[in-house]
Amino acid sequence: MGRDVVFVSVLALLAIWYNPVCSETADLELLHESDSQHHSIWTRKELANGSKDSQGHCMWYGTCNDCEYAYNYAYQGDAMPIGETDLQALESVCPELFDQFGPEDEPLFCCDSRQINDLIVNFGQALNLVGRCPSCARNLRMIFCSMTCDPHHSRFLAYNTTQEHTITPEPITNSTVVVKALNYYIDDTFVTEMYDSCKEVTNPSSNSLVMPTICGQWGEDCSPHRLLDFMGQGMSNGGFSPFDIYFQYIPDGEPVPNPDVIEAFDPQAVPCYEAISNTSGSCSCVDCSGSCPKPKPWPPLPQPWTVGSMYGVSFVMMMVFIAVSITFLVTVFWKWHVDRVVMLDDGLETISRGWDSVGRRLAGAATHNLSLPALDDEVEPLHQPKTTATPTSATQTSSGQGPAQHPNSHSRGVKRRSLQPTISTTSSTDSQYEYVQGSFMERAGASMEKALESFFTEWGTFCARWPWMVLIFGLSVAAALTVGVIYLEVTIDPVELWAAPESRSRQEKDYFDKSFTPFYRTEQVILHAENIPGFDYETLSGTKRFGPAFRLDFLLEALHLQHDIEAIIGDEMNTTLGAICYKPMLPDVDECTIQSVLGWWQGREDYLLKSVVGTTNGYNYTYLDHAIYCSKNPLMPYDNNFKWVNETTGTLEQIGCLAEYGGPAFPYVVLGGFRNGENESVSDESLYMNATALILTFIVNNKADKDLLGPAKDWEKKFLEYMKYWKENKMPGYMSVAYMAERSIEDELTRASQSDVVTIAISYCIMFAYIAIALGQARSFSRLLVDSKITLGIGGVIIVLLSVVASIGFYGYVGVPATLIIIEVIPFLVLAVGVDNIFILVQTYQREPRRANEKHEEHIGRIVGEVAPSMLLSSISEAFCFFLGALSGMPAVKAFALYAGMALLLDFLLQMTCFIGLFSLDTARQESNRLDICCCVQVGKKSDPKDAVAAEGALYKLFQDAYAPFILSKPMRAIVMVVFFGWLCVSVALTPRVEVGLDQELSMPEDSYMLDYFAYLAKYLSVGAPVYFVVKESSYNYTDQRAQQKLCGGRGCDTDSLVTQIYLASKNKSRSYIAATPASWIDDYLDWFRIYECCKVNGNTGDFCPAFQPDPFLDCVECDKTFIDTEKLWPDTRTFNNWLPTFLIDNPCELCPKGGHAAYGQALVYNGSQENLTVGANYYMTYHSILRTSKDFYSALIEARVISDSISETLSAVANSKVEVFPYSIFYVYYEQYLTMWRDVLISLSISIAAIFVVTFILLGLDIHSSVVVLITIIMILVDMFGLMYLWDITLNAVSLVNLVMAVGISVEFCSHIVRAFAVSIEPTRIARSKESLVRMGSSVLSGITLTKFGGIVVLAFAKSQIFQVFYFRMYLGIVLIGAAHGLIFLPVLLSFIGPGVNRHKLYLKNRILGGMSPSPTQILNYPQFSDIPREGRDDEIHRHNANVDVHRETDVAAASHPPS
Repeated sequence: MGRDVVFVSVLALLAIWYNPVCSETADLELLHESDSQHHSIWTRKELANGSKDSQGHCMWYGTCNDCEYAYNYAYQGDAMPIGETDLQALESVCPELFDQFGPEDEPLFCCDSRQINDLIVNFGQALNLVGRCPSCARNLRMIFCSMTCDPHHSRFLAYNTTQEHTITPEPITNSTVVVKALNYYIDDTFVTEMYDSCKEVTNPSSNSLVMPTICGQWGEDCSPHRLLDFMGQGMSNGGFSPFDIYFQYIPDGEPVPNPDVIEAFDPQAVPCYEAISNTSGSCSCVDCSGSCPKPKPWPPLPQPWTVGSMYGVSFVMMMVFIAVSITFLVTVFWKWHVDRVVMLDDGLETISRGWDSVGRRLAGAATHNLSLPALDDEVEPLHQPKTTATPTSATQTSSGQGPAQHPNSHSRGVKRRSLQPTISTTSSTDSQYEYVQGSFMERAGASMEKALESFFTEWGTFCARWPWMVLIFGLSVAAALTVGVIYLEVTIDPVELWAAPESRSRQEKDYFDKSFTPFYRTEQVILHAENIPGFDYETLSGTKRFGPAFRLDFLLEALHLQHDIEAIIGDEMNTTLGAICYKPMLPDVDECTIQSVLGWWQGREDYLLKSVVGTTNGYNYTYLDHAIYCSKNPLMPYDNNFKWVNETTGTLEQIGCLAEYGGPAFPYVVLGGFRNGENESVSDESLYMNATALILTFIVNNKADKDLLGPAKDWEKKFLEYMKYWKENKMPGYMSVAYMAERSIEDELTRASQSDVVTIAISYCIMFAYIAIALGQARSFSRLLVDSKITLGIGGVIIVLLSVVASIGFYGYVGVPATLIIIEVIPFLVLAVGVDNIFILVQTYQREPRRANEKHEEHIGRIVGEVAPSMLLSSISEAFCFFLGALSGMPAVKAFALYAGMALLLDFLLQMTCFIGLFSLDTARQESNRLDICCCVQVGKKSDPKDAVAAEGALYKLFQDAYAPFILSKPMRAIVMVVFFGWLCVSVALTPRVEVGLDQELSMPEDSYMLDYFAYLAKYLSVGAPVYFVVKESSYNYTDQRAQQKLCGGRGCDTDSLVTQIYLASKNKSRSYIAATPASWIDDYLDWFRIYECCKVNGNTGDFCPAFQPDPFLDCVECDKTFIDTEKLWPDTRTFNNWLPTFLIDNPCELCPKGGHAAYGQALVYNGSQENLTVGANYYMTYHSILRTSKDFYSALIEARVISDSISETLSAVANSKVEVFPYSIFYVYYEQYLTMWRDVLISLSISIAAIFVVTFILLGLDIHSSVVVLITIIMILVDMFGLMYLWDITLNAVSLVNLVMAVGISVEFCSHIVRAFAVSIEPTRIARSKESLVRMGSSVLSGITLTKFGGIVVLAFAKSQIFQVFYFRMYLGIVLIGAAHGLIFLPVLLSFIGPGVNRHKLYLKNRILGGMSPSPTQILNYPQFSDIPREGRDDEIHRHNANVDVHRETDVAAASHPPS
């Protein structure tokens, strides 16, 4: 607002003016059309062909020089001739008066030279405001030109009041009577048509209409009658006319009630959309909607696709769910029925019950007669293997020998894949098998798995053997990286966080800041009246209702607060407001821009308390009358009712509506709460006096170089401190206050992070405590402190956090700035991954005791070799997921991805070094029976590792004995698949309805003063943010007439010009979000040329003469200017270039309201001077309509770009080269991200998921089947997260995008360990492999991620920051619960249906190493676990046992081939 200060002149007298003027004729030829149509002004009634009395005569002639006011002398006689100079002067301002004379007629008029000059100078000031519209100017001047000089006065004028004045008679007529009041009989239809032609004329520099300005106290309530009544109000009654003019409005066709008057004044009005002559143009579209072309219809907004009353996507997903679910259930139950028939025929009904282990054991007696294919098909009915998957030998095929098949199995179309080895016919024993080597991919996968396990086994053994060396080395490297934290830069600037440097809005902001000046800093206070009612006030026009904000005590308190704020001095740099504020009128006015209703009283208490008694009506004018006046006329430099003689100095004082800084205080900016729920059809202007709030806005200069903002921030800090003190100690009870400074959001974001340090610390402490306790598995109460893992747990957590700090330090060295979101989110992410790995490693060690002749370090190495590939899979896939996520253009997301990827990589490396060393030390302590924490205390003899038994915790046993059999039972598998598919369908239907955006309130702490400010802003806001349409520097020729016509919006401008297009958009503000016509520097510059008082130079020195400076010696003459057209609308190149710099430093005033310093001093960049001057970047400013939601903000950006693109095409067509126009507003850079949010989300998530898929495929031994399963599960988790976001009111924005990318990473933890365990299992059926993987890894996943995180997440619900509550508590909880549900419920069931088959090459290797032999009966006796199994089922059980042998370790092979005796 501060940049858009404008001055407008006070209305000059519209008849005969009070002050004498020089006889110099003003150049108002712009209002004269050289080839005007020759016609009588009496177009509706011809002059009577009778006596001179019937034709009319003069009513006055000459002006009284020594009267109190400039009264005219009464004269009832014939019109008189005037001199040639006066004729030319009169024709320049009133050309229509000459139309009634023929070529041979001598023009005769009822006015002398003095009256003509007064009319030209003073009425010309009024015409300057409406001269943009030729027809308006013509219709308006017809009224006053005819009243002043028409030779037929008596036809429509009559005396109302006259007075003898014998002191100085009129020298020509010798009249001694002056006219004090006049009756003007005028046709009412003409008055209405005149007003209609003028009511839309605009003042470009103030984005306001002219009519409210020249309608006096009526302002926006102006009407045809009120306009003329105000103009005719005499000075003796507080008006502007030297005498009273009483307009008598005669309806069309009715006679004049005065018999002395022939008829009403009734010329033909020219509509604004018509030209007044053949050479003149009509009013422009901006000033006359009738001149506008039919606007192109706005493209319809996209409507949601519906089927009936249901969203289309929801309908489709409902149909998909029904169809797929029915197909799935029918297929499953049919397959189960077929397999059940097969098993019933073989007496194996009980084996189909996956949860009945007893039945399965009892059925073992018959399994030798039933081939494994039948059993495998029963538990995996939907699996359709490849034809090459059945391993049968040639001998078997040719001889007809092989596994027993049910005779009806093939007839039922049941295809089976046998995991049973081929029975050789050449073997000497009936239990010898042959295994095929498998496909190339299976062989490559097995080789890769063997290499990984071997490497990690050796590495784990090394680390366990040399724990202290590994610890010291690992910690030293981590510490060295951590030192980089001292070089770290933390970015808190929202622009740097959320706007990519290459984004369009960021580039446009940088261009705007560089070309002009950065958008100013705003400090604002909103004062609201509490518990005090409005009141009624009697005015001259009746009772007026005022809101409580206009109570005198309320205004005085606001004034005192304003003065206190102005007096604030910063603590650190002694900064004053005057040193940093924006002063648009420097050097002429050294005052700060303060937008405040108190500016209507120039910020003075004595003016606010002043009352003036009217000299004629005796009415007592108070501050309320002045408030009414200024609310309707904020541009008026003075209120004629408020003038008085200072009793002390004897000087005349007067109150105007312009604030101390010389600019207006628009009511829609300084008043609030006046709508109070009023219907939108009611205009703001009629409600201003209902205000319940006052808004004080202090404008401070901004700097492109942030290092130069120290003084401003110093003052703002003190301002915020004072407002807090004032609110707590000085604010009266009838007030409430909300306030903000430019630095407030940045400060509160920092405070929000700091305020929740305790909450976050408690959250992490809960997780640490759980980890420390849950890792230990005490075998007895006496060994509680020995078997506990508190030290190990804390050490593991420290290692995890050290990886985070080391990652931050690494990027500190590199120079990648960090963000607060990194510090808040990454520890959570890395802790989830790291703790899960810790639980898997420790619990696997606890479940697998040391083998015979196995050393301590070998035991740990074997466990590491077993679980490290799974840890590698999850860590590397997540790290690559985040590293590729750094391809995002959003700085905050990019920084998060880089830091998270490095933290995960370092965490894995530290766990593979430091944690293994720490784990080795802790297990040695435990074996030595030393206490945890107090490791020096030994409570017994050292334990023999051979005596250790597998420690299966309660959770593991729960999974093994209850949960896994239950979830993998037939009915539960079907239910799980249907329920999760239904969940997916619902989430898909809800995903498009997730809202995009981030309400700024959510980013603030719950106790932030900014929440009150945001609430007040939404409740009391009356206008939107300024928006600038910037024309970038180009080859556009601004001196060319055609180029100017494509920019301007006034007279002679094109209907598709820049200003006109924006104006037309403002007519549909609900769609365009544009509220007003733009302030146009080129329109005001062209008008500046046309106004005589604007462009003057000293005739002696050649210096420019500003209109606001007095010219006592009359040295100033009109400047040298040349136009290329007869109407003097378009200056030539020399004139345009010479005077442009002068226009930009000329202050507006009442004589020249078009000076461009205040409004356009910073709106235009030019290079060179005079003839070599070229115009560079420039802007046209308007306002957005009220914007309240995120959708409003980014929709406003979209529509503004649509408008600017259209303007660019228009200007480019004229320039024959590319001319770029872009819109800029302060909020665009923050909200542009939402225009492409869905695209950015999909790209970021797709990249992350693709990275995980590739890494999973490689590290799972080129197993694409397992990789697809992982991919499906992660996608389902993400889609279900979107469904949760809709249901829990979580919007899609940069913060939630970071969390979704993190969700991809954490989802890997829920999936990869279980899928890998399934892939490496050699159990004969999918259900068996699914059960084994769920039991082995599920309990660790549940305890390592789900339970660990759940306790910490719940604490976040109590955070003070709303962003923590919504985007961290809700989303984190959703990530953990949805991930756990899919990983522990859905994934095992999915694997039981479509999981990958067993790697046959592994079976081949095991069989080859073991010699393909089953143990002899003697050996069987030495397998106690098989001793109670009947001989017929013993081979299958021993086969399963041998399948568990690790073929990569010779000790396992030896143990299997030669069982212990």
